[in-house]
Amino acid sequence: MILDVAHSFDSARRKVARAREHIATLEVEVAAFFAAGPYIRVAEPDPRQPPLEVHKLRFTKDLPDQFATMTSDALHNLRDSLDNAGYALAVASGQTSPQNAAFPFAGSLPAFKNSLGRCKDVPKEFHSVFEAYGPYKGGNDVLWALSKLAVIDKHKLLTIALNSQLGNVHGEGAIHHIPVNPTWDEAAREIEIFTSFVGQPVKIRIEIGLFLAFDDVPEVTGEPVLKLLDYFVELVEDILLRLDTEARRIGVFK
Repeated sequence: MILDVAHSFDSARRKVARAREHIATLEVEVAAFFAAGPYIRVAEPDPRQPPLEVHKLRFTKDLPDQFATMTSDALHNLRDSLDNAGYALAVASGQTSPQNAAFPFAGSLPAFKNSLGRCKDVPKEFHSVFEAYGPYKGGNDVLWALSKLAVIDKHKLLTIALNSQLGNVHGEGAIHHIPVNPTWDEAAREIEIFTSFVGQPVKIRIEIGLFLAFDDVPEVTGEPVLKLLDYFVELVEDILLRLDTEARRIGVFK
């Protein structure tokens, strides 16, 4: 059986397109959230070093729930796209009702080898393509994390945290310390931006980039949600293209 690739991968590509829509909406809503200034600047005595005071950004608004749901929707669409591609390849190769055509994610290389049984309805010529992308922990950890995050979200809502990145700094006066990587304190809902000596004059201008970050899978914890989602899209599209090329080469697709 030979099927046209535009038809065969239509479902997979629609899933990627839908993921792009979720990501675009999320990007707009995140920008609006930060633009509204959901925090106040505070200065408090440093309990560890009394001569110092700590300057912080304290958030007064919670992250909207839809940030996590839109993130999970994008992840599931991308993860499902790969399974849809496997199913399309199995059908195009002659399987009338494939039951084992899943994209073979796994927790290790040995487990990956065993997981190929879950895609046994997909011609073996494509198994080497799957393996080349290392969809297992210890291979391509970022690709593996796409699946891991989607699995976690099946059992609980993803944890979306805040994170920050220090930009340009210009300051003078009694500045004691400026953390290179300002850390988000989830319990206090604040970010420490610098410390200074109590009662001493300070002039400072700090650029801090605030962003959403993943917080459920160690391999991508702290990574920016929007940037990583964009990378997931590029990676999934690359896999689809590679499978397309191989399918044409061996005549599964015309």
